[in-house]
Amino acid sequence: MQYHVTVHFDPDENFYSESWLFTGLALLAEQGEITLDFRPRRPHDRDASELLVPRLEIHHFASAATSSAAFDLYDRSDIFCAEALESCDLYFKRCLYRPHVTQHCPDLQHKVRPLGFVFACQSDTSISRVLRAVRKSYFTRLLAHPSRIRRLRGDSVLLRAFTASPHIQHYQQPPDAPVETKVFYQTRVWEPTDTTDNADEVNQERVETVRVLRKAFGNRFCGGLVPTPYALKHFPQEITPNNSHRHQYVALSKSCLVGVYTRGLHHSLAFKLPEYLAASQCIVSPNFRNELPVPLDAGGNYLPFSTPDGCAEQCARLLDDPERAAAMRRTNHCYFRQNVHPGARVRACLDEAFRSPLPSVKQLVTTES
Repeated sequence: MQYHVTVHFDPDENFYSESWLFTGLALLAEQGEITLDFRPRRPHDRDASELLVPRLEIHHFASAATSSAAFDLYDRSDIFCAEALESCDLYFKRCLYRPHVTQHCPDLQHKVRPLGFVFACQSDTSISRVLRAVRKSYFTRLLAHPSRIRRLRGDSVLLRAFTASPHIQHYQQPPDAPVETKVFYQTRVWEPTDTTDNADEVNQERVETVRVLRKAFGNRFCGGLVPTPYALKHFPQEITPNNSHRHQYVALSKSCLVGVYTRGLHHSLAFKLPEYLAASQCIVSPNFRNELPVPLDAGGNYLPFSTPDGCAEQCARLLDDPERAAAMRRTNHCYFRQNVHPGARVRACLDEAFRSPLPSVKQLVTTES
């Protein structure tokens, strides 16, 4: 056992997005690599726009040193939690675009590190650990502020999404698992009022990609648009015939040889791509704007494209070349196990908190009497 980790969280945080982090910590605790404690932060007055990010206090048993790390899992690369960035030794950011770091926090940019791919998942104990901590905090706050009951109902939606997320093992399969020679791309379009990103630009790319892939591959294409009210009204011909429930979606995706990826909102690293990696799928994707702790190799981990027609051409190359497809599946399996799996990646973040040079790490000094 190498570390004791205390998670300082705010009960208003987005537990669905943070589930990957909590699952990684729970897996390390299950394996006996860390001891783990969840502690709610004390309520404080804050601006409604303030980012809420979990912070880890990490104690290294062998050296008696402590360090702290914040985990920013938001879509936006141009927004930071200023208080966490100031107070923590490291700031792991899921969507890290280096020009935004130098623009918004030039004096603290040495703390900002790429977190990489995350996705919603759970382990055998991650749900129970989080629920125990959150339940206690909710009731404490509710007794002090009865008016919070309305906010509690809203919080429970994200908490329920976490508890309903698939188990980490449900996403995974070995690179030699049988799959169908099909292209998978099932995605969502956005009501313009639901995002501050350019919804028309995001939607048009996704709709055109569905149209081109469906025309190019016919019954070898699996997917379409999730049937939201907005999609049904504006793009009824592109709606997927498949079940879009989370567990069925993951199972269907895993059954296809090739997974197609397009950028997330605000150029974020969407959950879809690490799910493809977990399933040892071949990937066709645009090149990435955000920084990764270990870059994906164009040609090895994925085939790049810049237009829907280019996407179809790259998919065809993989469908028609079994040896290349098999090699990519093996490469992506290894990449996931080493760089995306929540247990492996969270452990690497804990290790990074004590890797030299880190002058801000606090050494606890003991004096013999």
